[in-house]
Amino acid sequence: MQDSKLRSRLKAQFTKFTTELCGGLSRPLEKFVAQMLFGIQSSQDVKLSNIARALGEAIPLIRTEKRLSRNLKHAALEAELTTKLVEMASARIQQDTVLALDLSDIRKEYAQKWSTWRRCGMAAQARRIPATGWWT
Repeated sequence: MQDSKLRSRLKAQFTKFTTELCGGLSRPLEKFVAQMLFGIQSSQDVKLSNIARALGEAIPLIRTEKRLSRNLKHAALEAELTTKLVEMASARIQQDTVLALDLSDIRKEYAQKWSTWRRCGMAAQARRIPATGWWT
């Protein structure tokens, strides 16, 4: 009995959050965001294959992965969600709120053919070692 009450309360909170987050999106994109958030939360992973597996749809896994991948490319998704997330988060930030930034980097010292290389690395600068990689 307690399990079903907890499950229904969590589902209501999740639905409320995704509805508020996806206010300006179309219904299919709203459903996509809800599925992605559910998949990430239940699989504890951000890889599409694991998200698709967590959704447990009755279609082949590869088709779910392709659908998720295709929807991730939607132009309105980033602009709309970024604006809405900033709006939702700004209500929780006060004058004394601590903002912690992780300025770590991923170094690939021996990689030869990466198109998005950048000079990076607070750690590399501290050791005075030039590094090539990505900011995380």
